[in-house]
Amino acid sequence: MVHVVFAAFVLLALVGDARIFLFVMNRFVYGDHRDEHSPWQWLFYVVPPVLLLLTALFWPVNQWIDRLMSTRVVERVTPDRLEEIAIGVVLAKIGAVWLIIAAAVGAYWILDRLRVIAFGVPPIAGVRDLPPELITIRKAHVPFAWVRKLGAHNDVYDIEVTRHEVIVDDLPPEFDGYRIAFLTDTHITGMMRRRF
Repeated sequence: MVHVVFAAFVLLALVGDARIFLFVMNRFVYGDHRDEHSPWQWLFYVVPPVLLLLTALFWPVNQWIDRLMSTRVVERVTPDRLEEIAIGVVLAKIGAVWLIIAAAVGAYWILDRLRVIAFGVPPIAGVRDLPPELITIRKAHVPFAWVRKLGAHNDVYDIEVTRHEVIVDDLPPEFDGYRIAFLTDTHITGMMRRRF
């Protein structure tokens, strides 16, 4: 039972790692930069191994320390060797803390997605949302619809058209029926093709 709980915990931590990776990509790599090529592009290659290393740090280091402490060799270890073991304990603690943080992020992400799927986004007062229209330019990267609903896909090739009727109490009559088009979140990056 302990192994099952630990495996579920590690799985949640890996989901949390994925969410943290997406946050870093959205915030730094494809975020507020005004240049076509982000100076933070290197994070795309550095962040995943660092997150995986932090997540995996707890278990191997913990096993290594347990095995080492259970041998007779430890009794004859020099003070320098004990300092190395102390560093290993510190690494194991860092790994354990990261495992808890990443698992909490993963659990929150899944629970939030399930809440949105079950209850939808709460309506805004004075706004009537009309059914959205989704224009798919390319098939989604994830083949299962239920996984895509959890947010495990890239909407970069999907265009969603939403319509909202906003009721303003003191709106002048000449603006009744006025339409505003707002284009946002286009995900235009260096990897996009000209056709898109």
